[in-house]
Order: sequence, then structure tokens, then C-alpha cells
Amino acid sequence: ESVDFGPVTVGAQDSKVLTIWNVGTDTLAISGGKLALGTESVFDMIVPDVMLGTGDSINVVVRFKPLMGGIQADVFTVETNLPLNILAQRPVVQLVGDGLGAEIDLASSVLSFASQGLGASAVQNLLITNRGNDTLRVSDIFVDDVRFGVDVTAFDLGPDIERLVRVTYIPDSSRARIDTLHIVSNDFDEPMTLVVLDAQETPQQVGSARISLARSGIPFPQVGDTVSVSFTLTPNNASIAGVELFFGYDPVLFAPADSRAPFLRVGYTASPLQILFNEVASKSADLEVTHLTSLGGATDSITTEGLLTQMDLVVLSPLTKTTRLRVLVEAPFFNTQFISPSDLSFTMPSSNSVGLGNTPPVMRAFPPLKMSEDEPASLALISLASDAESQPSDLQWSFHDPDSLLVVSISTPDPALGAIARFFAPENASGTFAVTATVSDPAGASDRSVIVVDVAAVNDPPSVLGVSTPGENATGVSSPVILQWSASDADRNDVLGYDVRFGQNRLFLEVVAQSLSDTSYSFPGTLLPDTNYFWQVVVSDAAGAEVEGPVWQFTTESDQVAPTFVAGPQISEVTDSTAAVFWSLDEPATARIVLGLRADLSDSLDFDPVAIADQSRLRTQEVSGLIAGTEYYCQVTVRDAAGNGLVSDILTLTTTGEKPIEPVVTDVGDFTGDRVVSFGDFIVFAAVFNTLFGDLQYIPNADFDSSGAIDFVDFILFSSVFGINYARGN
Repeated sequence: ESVDFGPVTVGAQDSKVLTIWNVGTDTLAISGGKLALGTESVFDMIVPDVMLGTGDSINVVVRFKPLMGGIQADVFTVETNLPLNILAQRPVVQLVGDGLGAEIDLASSVLSFASQGLGASAVQNLLITNRGNDTLRVSDIFVDDVRFGVDVTAFDLGPDIERLVRVTYIPDSSRARIDTLHIVSNDFDEPMTLVVLDAQETPQQVGSARISLARSGIPFPQVGDTVSVSFTLTPNNASIAGVELFFGYDPVLFAPADSRAPFLRVGYTASPLQILFNEVASKSADLEVTHLTSLGGATDSITTEGLLTQMDLVVLSPLTKTTRLRVLVEAPFFNTQFISPSDLSFTMPSSNSVGLGNTPPVMRAFPPLKMSEDEPASLALISLASDAESQPSDLQWSFHDPDSLLVVSISTPDPALGAIARFFAPENASGTFAVTATVSDPAGASDRSVIVVDVAAVNDPPSVLGVSTPGENATGVSSPVILQWSASDADRNDVLGYDVRFGQNRLFLEVVAQSLSDTSYSFPGTLLPDTNYFWQVVVSDAAGAEVEGPVWQFTTESDQVAPTFVAGPQISEVTDSTAAVFWSLDEPATARIVLGLRADLSDSLDFDPVAIADQSRLRTQEVSGLIAGTEYYCQVTVRDAAGNGLVSDILTLTTTGEKPIEPVVTDVGDFTGDRVVSFGDFIVFAAVFNTLFGDLQYIPNADFDSSGAIDFVDFILFSSVFGINYARGN
């Protein structure tokens, strides 16, 4: 959620109402919240402690009062009982406003002047920039001391326009002066901007010799540290027989390590110059002066550059701003000078000083940073902070997300462009993040601000994770088949839909279902047994991104269902020796028809079955070799390709015509009726040998074992009764 105030005049105030809803199913506990910038924020938002039931809401007033021009932003974090995770950071409200006004920016708050002599002008340029988004109107620039002057007193600057103001100092005495440059403008929070004008002592009768200062020790000393200041004497073609040195510093900040003899006897002051005075000469609230007088003998003079002396200073108070340690050239009391062998004295120039201390860097307000969840955002840092003592390239940056969600890396691929910060959002996360930015100078002083990072959601395509039913390459799958799968989408709360493709050829699958909301589909048809089937799921999200899943396969179970008679079996077209049997099946099958003269077909083995090897659904089969005028019983057995069989009910049929009269045989083996088993009977047996039940030549009495076939067994049995005369009883 965000609240954008748009343009608001600097100094004015605008208010908006934000409604917080509980869109969940549990009670939402709100326990206030906080602004990322705290009391430094130009926004104001107070959320009370409240319990919101499902569907309840509360209105909160948000206020924006800009104090400077430009885009300003902050983040309000609402403290709730919602869980925190990588994809759902704390509920935050992005606050953005555009302060409409001018913003004055000065390149320096202190201008130092060092004139080379009375009446000689010293010039410093002051760079003024308008950092706001409205016209900066400078209505007056003035200074109380007439020794200072400016080249312009009023002007206008558009946004991001800068101008140099020339400030001139013309001394009329050698004493140092401090004054203030006043700049009056329409900057809301700084209508009067002040610049310190620091004019150093102005020397008289300047000679050619110079004293230069250098400091050593810790680069940014703290309270208790010692700073060493060395004084180097450069004759510059002059002969120097003695030096009178006055050195000044702020007594609140520094004190000599040895106040009784502040200057060390090193360099020229060890030999050939002798120290006559080594003392603290004067002390006031803002300046302490140490005095060194050093002379050589009658024939001693210095003509080459070398170390004159050294002073060790102890830091007494924090050096929060730049302070200068300087050689004083103010006549008549603190006039640093060198003495020639002819007892003439000449003054040193006034530019002999060294600076110490550190002011914190100043960070500009960050505009909201917009990025997408899948792409990092880059931000150049070189122009976003300034420091009075350091170059932008020497400043150190760090970034911190209190929820540890956003990651920021800093690199310097091109020194000319300075440090670059790259912001990385959590994977598949979007929303508003508040990142604290801290800039530090080499001394450790720092400034901080908050960057509002607005991460736009990018639609991620869904993915099909896997198949659950039937398993990949599953076998023995029975109908009805229920297809089940799993899918996911990296985007929270995305709605997914599914199309199902199905078929026996993996290269040419047909769409059998569309726009399913569930991850399952029940195939409505009956699948072929023992068959490979292929299927695929196509998943799409609400944004239309579509992804095809892999092609899965399974094999159906073998056929375990017997065929079913759709019609028949029934008998038709009966003649004296043939009959037709008709039937219709629900699936192709082979068939076998068995016959018998007994109702239970117990004698079916006495007849040759009719076998039908080709598979068919519809069949009319002729049964031949029947005996006229005879009642037969028959039964049809069908079997499908999987071996599943079905046996019909027993049917009856009676052939047409008269049944042949068979000879009556009462004595075993007597086929001629003469009651003697003789050669004539053997001739009859031989005629029917190897006949089967149902054959026209078949004689049941010759089938001694009733096997349905007159075979060798019957021959043995016939031989056993051959020669019997049943009439005589032997």
C-alpha cells in the first residue's frame, strides 16, 4: 500500500486518509507502528492499538509537511500479529511526497582568506546551488565588516542551477578577523544561510623565508590522542640567524603535551639555533598562543631547508568540525619573523596553517527507488552525499534492511563514476521495502537516511511439478482412470487452470479437458485393455502464462472381462443333416460349438466340436453331419483375445426327416443277429472301425468302451468275444 501526496508547497501541510482492512479470516491485532526515519521524518502517521475482526477496518490520517524541495519518502511499518516470512514482509505503507520549493546548497560553510600584505586583496569563490524543484530567489547577500565585499547581492536560480559568488577581503591591519556572510533566500527551512569568513593575520615586511607546517599521527584523532606538528624552515636564498615563532590553536580542543616547554628541541633548535623563549605566551577563550625565540651565534646562519622545531598537542575535546593550527603574523604582538645576520627582521607570509577535525558527511534525500522482482536496480552514489573534508570517492556506504529481505551490494566498476549500489529483491517477492542508507567519511562520522524501494511484481510462469496418479510408466491400470498431478506458481495467490491432453500416440495427443481448476481429471470412457496411453497437462496462470508439462504414460490392465452375448445364441435353418447357430457379442471372440444327444451333454465327447478360430462379434455358424429325425443338444463357448470365456445355455434342435432304423443287437459282438460272433460279425466291425460318434457308419454297439470312437481298444474287446455262440451258451 502507498500514499502519494504529489506536489506540496514547502512549509505547507497536506493530509490523506488511509484505510486498513482485515481481509483475512482471523482477528487482526494491530499494535501501532513506526516511521523508518523516526522523528526526522516529514511525514506523520499514528496507528492506534486495535483488534480488527474479519472485514473490519480503521481509518488513519497521514500528514505530509515538506521542509525542502524535491521528492521525499518514508515507510511506515505496521506492527501486527501476521507471520513474517521471506515472501510476506511486515505490512508497510509507502509514503511519498514532492516538496515544491527551493533548496539552497552551499559548497562550503567557511571561507578562509590569507592576504599577502596590507591593502592586498584575497579572493574566495562560494558555489551556491539550488537543489530544490522551484526557483531559488536570493534577495540579499551582505556582511557587516566593510573589509569584505561580494560581487552580487541578489539573483535567481532554477532547479539544479548553480552560481559562483565572489567574496573579497582587503585587510587594513595585520590582525586576524572573523565575520559572517549572510545569504537571504526563499529557502523555507533556511531563510538566512550563514557562511563563516575567516581572515588570517596579514603580515608586514614579508621576506623570502617561509615556515611550512605538517602534522603526523592518527589521521582522525580522538580525545586523548596526540597530534605532532612539525615546522620546516625554508630560507629561499636568505641567511637566517634567528627565528621568532608564534603558533596559535583553540585551547578548548588542544593543549601542549608539555605546557612549560611546548616546543621540542629538535632540528635547527637543537643546533645551531639556541632556544631563548619556549612558553605559552597568551591564552584567551578561543586562542592560545605559544612563543618560540631561537637565535644562533655570531657566525651561525642557516641557508638550507630543514626542520626547525616540533610541538606535540593533546586532543582535549571531539574534533567535530575543522579547526586550524596556524603560524601567527599579527603585528605587533604575535608577528612571526626571521632575523638576518645583520639583525634585520622580515615577516613570514600568512598562509602557514594546518587543519584538523572532521564534520560529518551530508546525505541528500533519496527519491523512491523502483525496480522489478526479477531484475536488480542500480543506484549511483557519487552525487548523493558530500563531505567537507573528503572526496565523494572516499566515502563509505552501507545499507540495511531491518527485515533482512532486501540485499544490497556495493561496487566501483569505474572510479570515475564512483560507487554503485545494486538492490536485489527476494526471489518472487514484491512490495515496499524500507532500507536504511548510511554514509561514513574516513574519520567515522556518518549520516543516514531511508530509501523506499518499491518492488513491482513480475508474473512468473507456473510449473507442473509431477504426476501422482497413475504413476509414470504404471502398469495394470484399470478403468475408470483418474488422472492426478501437482503444479505450483511462484506468485502468491495466483489462480491456475489446467488443460489435459490424452491419446495413444504421444506425438498427437488430443485435448480432452479444458480450464480445469482442480489438479485431477476422471477420464469418462473405458480404455482398451493392455494398451499404452499417454497424457500431458498444460497449466496456465491468471496472466496467461502457459507451460506444458512432460508427457506421461501408463499401461492399462489386461482384459479380465468375458464377452457378453448381445443376441443369441439361437438355432435356425434346421434340415435333416444341418442346422445354423447365430449369436452376437459385445467384443470379438473365437467360438466352439459342442453337440450331444444327452441333455447334460455328458456325451459331447462322442461328437466332433465345431471350432471357429477367427475373432468376430457377429456369427452364423452351420453345424453339419447330423442324423435326420434326431434331437440334439448344443452349447456355444466364446473366448476373447485375453482368454476370457463365456458359455451359453444349452440349446436343443431336432433335425427334419425320418430317423434311420438301427439293427437291434442284444448279444455283445453279434452284429448280424445270428447269435454267433463269427466272421460275418468281424466284417461288420471292420466296416465301422475308426468311426466316431456322429459319423453315419458309427454303430454304438461296436463302441464297446463307449468312448465315442471305435478304435483298437474296441478291437481287443471284440476279439475277446469272437467265436461265442450265444444260442448254445458257449
